[in-house]
Amino acid sequence: MIPVKQQVLYQDEPRIYGDCMRACVASILELPINEVPHFLEVAKGSIYEFYNLIEEFLLERGYEAYWQHSLIYHWRPGLPDCYHIISGPSPRYPGVGHAVVGLNGSAVFDPHPDNTMLAGTPDQWRFSFLVRTT
Repeated sequence: MIPVKQQVLYQDEPRIYGDCMRACVASILELPINEVPHFLEVAKGSIYEFYNLIEEFLLERGYEAYWQHSLIYHWRPGLPDCYHIISGPSPRYPGVGHAVVGLNGSAVFDPHPDNTMLAGTPDQWRFSFLVRTT
């Protein structure tokens, strides 16, 4: 994992979608951020299209995403080290989501410049694993 800071910060008026997920994917796959699309901007805010774009991007590079939607995740001792994405409430904007890089179930890198990670508690977070398929 090579930490990559996000290039676009969320703004309410006019609406600008932040690119934290893009930065997390770039970080984990060790890509320059300009090689990863700004998924939420391309999707024009559609969450359904946002996830489809991420999955298409990953499949083209030999990866699949596994989304842990139970909102409660416990890393079991003895599992191999694994970087992943954790998404949850933004600590800056109520009602807005944010994504950070995790390692073995714990947040370790925030792509936002203020480095405040996530708001809420781990039972409110989603864990996303990028798994090589080829």
